[in-house]
Amino acid sequence: MDKNGEIQDSFTYTYDAKGNITAVTSSAGTTTYVYDALEQLIKETRPDGTVIEYTYDAVGNRLTKKETKGGTTFTTNYTYDDADQLTASQRDEIHARRQRQPDE
Repeated sequence: MDKNGEIQDSFTYTYDAKGNITAVTSSAGTTTYVYDALEQLIKETRPDGTVIEYTYDAVGNRLTKKETKGGTTFTTNYTYDDADQLTASQRDEIHARRQRQPDE
């Protein structure tokens, strides 16, 4: 709501049978979420085409976050100590390769 009490946007949530949010829809579009068998978020797709993918280790610590938007991929790697406490994160920039197909 704005300062006059007018609603600025509304959100609709969709859930799977396990109660995980699988989609959020607003005036900006729909963001979708995909989970693995352990109910860990593994993929998020945003209305602008951004795709975020996550990987995890055997105990559920997030190892990587790969965000692809507009032909560029950013990867964040996470490091944990022996007590599974986050000790570091590092973000790299990886430029996606685009191949142009010759006109036929």
